[in-house]
Order: sequence, then C-alpha cells, then structure tokens
Amino acid sequence: MPNARGRRPPNRFPSICAARRTLQRHERGRCARTVAIACAKRRCVAAARGEASVAERQRTAAAAGRAGRRSALRRTRSGAPGSRRRARAAAPDRTRPCAVRTRGVSTGLRAREALHVADGAGTVREEWVIEEIPVALLYNGLSFAVMMTTPADLEDFALGFAVCEGIVASADEFSLVDVVHGEHGIALHAAIPQSRFDAIEHRQRTLEGRSGCGLCGTSSLQSAVQPVRRVGAGPRLSATQVHAGLDRLSQQQPLNARSGGVHAAGFIPEDGPQGNRLLNAGMLVREDVGRHNALDKLVGAMLHATIRSDPGAGFLAITSRASYEIVHKAANAGIAVIAAMSAPTDLAIRQAEAAGITLIAFARDARMNVYSGCERLR
Repeated sequence: MPNARGRRPPNRFPSICAARRTLQRHERGRCARTVAIACAKRRCVAAARGEASVAERQRTAAAAGRAGRRSALRRTRSGAPGSRRRARAAAPDRTRPCAVRTRGVSTGLRAREALHVADGAGTVREEWVIEEIPVALLYNGLSFAVMMTTPADLEDFALGFAVCEGIVASADEFSLVDVVHGEHGIALHAAIPQSRFDAIEHRQRTLEGRSGCGLCGTSSLQSAVQPVRRVGAGPRLSATQVHAGLDRLSQQQPLNARSGGVHAAGFIPEDGPQGNRLLNAGMLVREDVGRHNALDKLVGAMLHATIRSDPGAGFLAITSRASYEIVHKAANAGIAVIAAMSAPTDLAIRQAEAAGITLIAFARDARMNVYSGCERLR
C-alpha cells in the first residue's frame, strides 16, 4: 500500500514475490492449455457427428496438436525440476516398458527377473517378456470395445481394427483424434461419420476382448457370426512362394525373438503385373500378443503406408491357427489368400469358401494343406 507521501514502500522480499508471480503465470498457462485441449476434443467429436465443417475439423486437430506440443515443451523447460525428471528417466527402471529399437519397434517389452533352473541348478537372470494391457477403442466418444493387446503400433491397430471389423469402409472415413495413456490402460479416441456411428451402436461389446479372443463381448449369436464379403480375383501363387514368404516372416519378428510369446502377421505383395515374383523389400509385418490384433495392426500399416499395397495382389502369412475371425478380418480388408502355420477351424473353412478366399494351413516344413480356393495355386 502507498504510504502517507503517496510512495510505495520498498519490497523487502523481492525473490519471494518474483517466485509467486512466476507460479501464477504458470498456473494461468496450464489452465489455458487444459481448456484449449478439452475444447479441441469436443469440436472434433462434434465435427464427426456432422455439426461442423471439414475445415473446422482440420483447424480443431491442428489446435489440439499445437496445444499438446506447447504443453510438453513448457514442462520440459520448467527449470531444475524438469532437469531432475530427465536425470531420473535416464536411470533403468525394470518395471516400465523398455524401448526396443529393432526394425522400428519402440515399445512392447519389459525386463523381469526370473529364477532359471537347469540341470538342477538355479540362477537369477533377466528375461524379456511381452507386454499385455487393456486398450479401449472409442468412436465419437462411445466406448465400443476393450482389447488386450501389446502397446506397440497403436495407430495401425486403431485404423486396422475399424476396417477389419467393418466399422468404417475405408481409411478416409477414420480419424484418430487422441491417444490417452491412463493408469490402467490406453484409450484410443477416433472420429467416424455419423452414419457409421449409428450403425455400430447396437454392436457395442459388453466384455473385454482377451488377447486370444476375437469375438469376446458380443451380445448375441447374430452379431457373433457376421456375413462375410466376397474378395476379388487375387494372385496366383506357387507352393515355393508361400513357403518363402513364411520363412521371411519368421525372420522379421524382433519382439518374438526376445520374448518368445508373440504372434505375427505379414503381407507379402506381388512384384510386377504378372505376379511371377514376390517383392523382397515390400513385406509388412506386425506383432502382437494376440493373433487378431496382429492382423488388425498389419491392415492398419498397409493403409498408412506411403505406397499402399493392393490387398488383392499378395497373400497374408500368419504364425497362428486360421480361425473364423482371421478369415473374416482378411475378407473385410480385401485379402484373397491366407497362409497359416497352424491348423484351421471348420467355421474358418466355411467362411473362406463363402468369401472366395484361398485358405492354406499347416504351411511348414515344405508341406501345406489347401482347404479352399485351390485354383489360385499353380
């Protein structure tokens, strides 16, 4: 307060006042960023429901990205506390996901101590194990399903799941709005057209989908077995090409090489208009603790690729058995040939025949069984 002469007395605690003003500025900035991100999310959902224009959706996504980047930048530039956080992050933490930089994989493994027993002697050593966490899939704010999956390639998983489950017809109808990491799992928020949203409301799953289950949580028999769509002409392949593709698939599994508990799905495209050779450098592979999730991630990766592979000009190679869900997802993706290392199921064979898919199983050790679509083998 000013004194009797109208002058403000000198500040006796300048450092404390400066610190208070800095704290107030940071609090105001944090509140503003929180409100900006929340408003951006609401506008994205509104845009997906037809309440905003395409241009507004683009401005909303850009605003959300800028707000998130500013928030992350300011947290890392907050002085000594941020420096201490970076120093602690540099120390190894055996309870957190470990980064694996092989072949572009960034997450999915944890290091755990185990008692290794061999020849009657036990030793404690570090082992790599695959991660398995719940991942929720939400469309226009509605929770559709919760899948147990490996937290790697989640952008591919979100798009591939939507296409393989028939939620959207193409990648143009899908937009991943946000990826929220929580204490108990990860939520993938996506925006889809209103007509697609109306069609999936009755298909909402009531249970989580476990890593070995592709239909968990469906609420009726009718929704469990959906009509399968027909695929195109597809490629003509030889047994040598099929075995060569499966051999290459086994060599491109970095997560499985370190943990031993991961499924893989790979797409081997044709090279050239005649389809006489397989493209050596064009194989796409995705891994996951669940075989259905691996296929979802693969389809998403194919759609995200800069040069998209024609799903009808190549074949799907999987390291698991060929179940109904594998055939159904492949048909929705437009894949005409499936080669599995393990056995098929009776329903998978019937679905493959209905879809016009060539279903190959037990493809290992220079042998294989062809259960449907034999005309594509030469």
